[in-house]
Amino acid sequence: MPYWKMIDHPFRHWRLEGWPGAVAWFTGRQGGVSPPPFATLNVGRSVRDLEPAVRENRRRAEALGAAGRPVRYMRLEHGATVRWLGPDADPPVADAVFVGDAAGVLAVTFADCLPIWLKVSGRPWGGLVHAGWRGTVADVAGRAVRFLRHQGVPPQDVLAALGPGIGPCCYEVDEPVAAAVRALPGGAPFLLPGGGGRYRLDLPGLNRHLLEQAGVRPEHITASGLCTGCRTDWFFSHRREGGRTGRMGGYLWLTGS
Repeated sequence: MPYWKMIDHPFRHWRLEGWPGAVAWFTGRQGGVSPPPFATLNVGRSVRDLEPAVRENRRRAEALGAAGRPVRYMRLEHGATVRWLGPDADPPVADAVFVGDAAGVLAVTFADCLPIWLKVSGRPWGGLVHAGWRGTVADVAGRAVRFLRHQGVPPQDVLAALGPGIGPCCYEVDEPVAAAVRALPGGAPFLLPGGGGRYRLDLPGLNRHLLEQAGVRPEHITASGLCTGCRTDWFFSHRREGGRTGRMGGYLWLTGS
C-alpha cells in the first residue's frame, strides 16, 4: 500500500512511497530563507514575500526530486477547471492539471487547501488537483477523474494520494458553505457541529468521498492524515495564521518507468 514517508534530510519533507512510474513529494515550512511571516520555506509567489527568497526556496524544494528538470507551477483560480498541459505549454489557469510526459515536473502551492496527486496505473499520465472549499463543492476531484475517463481511462485505473490540508478539527465554515456541501451527494456527513451556528468541515474526508463517487477504488486512495491547522510547526496555515503566511509546494514527476 502506498504511503507518505516523512524525511528529515536536508530538511523535513514527505515523499510518496509505492507509486511506480512517478516521484511525488511535498514540502513543509522549514528549511528555507524567507523572513517572517513567511518563514522559512515559502514557495508561493501569491504572497508578498521577497522574490529572491522565493527563488531560493523553490530551488531547494525542487532539488528534492526534480533532478534539474524544468518545474511548472500551476496557476490557480480556486475553482474546478481541469486542463491538460502539453510539454511546451505554460500552465493554464486551472485547479486540476494533467501531464503525460517525463520531461518536466508539475507543481502546486497550498496552505490549508488540499493537494491531490493523481496517477494512471500503467500509463505515464498524472496530475495535480488543488481543492479548497470552492473547488471541493464544485467537485474538482471528481471532475478530474471524469476528465481522465473521457480520455479513455477507467476510474479503477486511477491512483490518488491526498496531501496535508486543514482538517475538521481546525476548519470552521459558515452556513452558505455548509449549504453547498450538503448539496453534494453524500456531503452532509462531512459537516460536524461547530459553535455559533457554524460547522466544522472535513475537507480531506469529503474529497476522498468525491473521488470514490467518481469511481476511484478506496484501496487506490492514500491519505497523509496531516492537518495543516494542527501542525503549524510543520506547515503554513492560512486560517490559523490570520491569512498572512507562506505556501508549501507539492510536486509530481512522471518518470515514465
